[in-house]
Amino acid sequence: MEATTLRHDTKTVGIAAVEIVPGRSRRSVIVQNLSTNDVYVGGSGVTTANGIKIIPGASATIYTSASVYAIASGAGSDVRYLEEA
Repeated sequence: MEATTLRHDTKTVGIAAVEIVPGRSRRSVIVQNLSTNDVYVGGSGVTTANGIKIIPGASATIYTSASVYAIASGAGSDVRYLEEA
């Protein structure tokens, strides 16, 4: 079995889209919403109208090596990620 590396970080997301996980070689990334606001994830053009919604307390697993962006329904939203490379 091939060895893997885990990376994690905390990001604050607001009402403007921001990169929360940079693009790099990885297998997957888990994005967790620890705020009381809805958080939406997607590519660089993500909005609250076209992103994948992560409700408060929930998480989503994304299988990509691309950058992941997020926007929230309110300011100061606490988002965490764990990626497997």
